[in-house]
Amino acid sequence: MQDLDALRAYLSKPSAYWPEGAGQPVRLESRLAELEETLRTDRTGVIDELVAVGRFRARFAARSIYIDSLGHSGSRWLMGVLGGLVDTVPAGEVYLPQDVFEELIRPSKRERRAIVQGIYAAHAYRPDLALITGHSVNTCHTTSVHRYSRHDGDALKILLKRDPADLVLARALTGEGGAGPDAAAAVEAAIRKVSDFFEFLKPEEFDLVVRYEDLMAEPEPIVREIAGRLEASPDPARIAAALSAEGRDAEDYRARIDVPAALEARAREAMVPVATKLGY
Repeated sequence: MQDLDALRAYLSKPSAYWPEGAGQPVRLESRLAELEETLRTDRTGVIDELVAVGRFRARFAARSIYIDSLGHSGSRWLMGVLGGLVDTVPAGEVYLPQDVFEELIRPSKRERRAIVQGIYAAHAYRPDLALITGHSVNTCHTTSVHRYSRHDGDALKILLKRDPADLVLARALTGEGGAGPDAAAAVEAAIRKVSDFFEFLKPEEFDLVVRYEDLMAEPEPIVREIAGRLEASPDPARIAAALSAEGRDAEDYRARIDVPAALEARAREAMVPVATKLGY
């Protein structure tokens, strides 16, 4: 395998690959600085370590997991539950810049996976066997999961969908403003965001489509099915322990906010096309 120059270049200066003010390079720079402390080395040493990890993961790591959704759909909760059932590298919400995607066109299949896995390891590095063999988990919100998974071997692609009107209201009303004076404008912004996201999303790209409502109401059979697709057979006690450790996802905005009827009516009317597309 070559020296993974694309991975080295990106990790050397993530901010050069993103527009000014983007959050992703800030998060990555913070993780790299932490790794300098953890590994007691400089940036070059950290990059050497991540290149080595990427190479090993390209050969030995279990199937990657992509949990795609829009925020407030339970992806972080599901990532935590799965981490209680199988070894994972929980990278969280990781995005790749356009220049890295363009670099991924050139290498071999294994090299492409090594680059992707090296980046995920940077976000979730921990010195244990799971770092080499565990399932990486990316919870990025993307309208084209295939753009990521095509470079990452036989990845499991899960779509978490939620009633789009509830998604609009959760996004709009759970911030600092709540149901205050700016709530109507927040609802309109959330309507645009949710509509735009699902206009381009292709459910057929996914191996498994899960309803948030079903996952919260009766998670055990869904979690068991996902585990089975990862070639794991956790016993009921282990599933119960994983679910108990994560509790229930805290996205029940109605328990915290009295939703104005007019805003709910607006969200439900605007989301009819998206609801129809998603089967609600």
